[in-house]
Amino acid sequence: MLISVAAPRHLTVTADNRHVYLVNEKGNAVTVYDYDGATGSVVPRQILPSLPDTYTGQGQASAIILHPNETFLYATNRIHKSVTIYKRDVRTGYDNTFICFILETIHNAPKARL
Repeated sequence: MLISVAAPRHLTVTADNRHVYLVNEKGNAVTVYDYDGATGSVVPRQILPSLPDTYTGQGQASAIILHPNETFLYATNRIHKSVTIYKRDVRTGYDNTFICFILETIHNAPKARL
């Protein structure tokens, strides 16, 4: 991965300090790293898209956060106006499910009846 093209923006680290997730603003991707807290070394292991393959416009990934139980990872995209959700394999730290929600769709969703 070319760092100059990817433009790293934000990162989050798992509670056990074994994995780092870095959102790349211009590269529209999340890079998954193995992290060794004792040595401070990071090794890239996986690159995940932050936008759907079918999207051809510009994108700007902007933030990344882990759910408190660390099962899900969330990345936001400014120009695409979306939130990408990754389901983590808590054992390995790698992500294996990708879902992208367009924010406009969420805002215009029908209200649930209680």
